[in-house]
Amino acid sequence: MAFIGIDLAASMHNDSGLAVMQDGKVGEVKIVKTEKEILDFVQKHKPQLIAIDAPLSFPLEGEFRQAEKILHIMGINTFPLKGLKSMELLVKRAMRLAKSLKENNFSVIETFPKPLQNHFRITTKNPHIRDAIICANVANLHQRGNTIAYGDAKEGQIIMPVK
Repeated sequence: MAFIGIDLAASMHNDSGLAVMQDGKVGEVKIVKTEKEILDFVQKHKPQLIAIDAPLSFPLEGEFRQAEKILHIMGINTFPLKGLKSMELLVKRAMRLAKSLKENNFSVIETFPKPLQNHFRITTKNPHIRDAIICANVANLHQRGNTIAYGDAKEGQIIMPVK
């Protein structure tokens, strides 16, 4: 069973990281720029589930969704999704990508790897690959029922491992 993690950049001018996990082991990792490169990677590996490090929705009201508000209470900082141009670009790109993936019959979840870096102890020095590998791990854990969803299903949820 394959799982893919995507560390998505806000712009095609910046690097996005991709990682596939097959049978509990990290397989191919790759740095890409475009949605086409991402879709080609996904089509090649045909994952059971894809976890993306990017918000897949905007808040219904204000700058933060319920998911980010819960993470803040837990001491995990996030950026506002509205009012910060780079985050707005990231959310729009993530929403487009998730829509394309779903149209191609792939399942997609949102995760946030930054607070999980110590949990997984990934040794690569490339931060985009590291975050993509963490995302692939979260997808694997989610498939096995070892995650929790923070936030409101209608507004958008962040999937994190159960500690």
